[in-house]
Amino acid sequence: MTILAYTLGVMGLCVVLVIFSYLDRIYRALGHVTTGRLREGLDVFEAEIEPRLRLERSHAGVGVALLAQLFLILVAVALLCSAQGGCRSAVDCLPGC
Repeated sequence: MTILAYTLGVMGLCVVLVIFSYLDRIYRALGHVTTGRLREGLDVFEAEIEPRLRLERSHAGVGVALLAQLFLILVAVALLCSAQGGCRSAVDCLPGC
């Protein structure tokens, strides 16, 4: 693959990682007592965005946390592959394989 393809792939993974990490932070904040601007933002999330997900809050919180970790691993593997000059599969990129 070309350098451009690796760059775009890593950038895409990073964008998805940022989204899931932000949602993870929101779901963690929903479990705490908050005030001020943060509370206003959480109220908007609860009223407008959360109903569109069509998931229970506990299931959505766990799912978002897992997806954030998964995409962090995918970014790390993609960067490792690009540092090694490309890999045929994800297993080829792991050290010691």
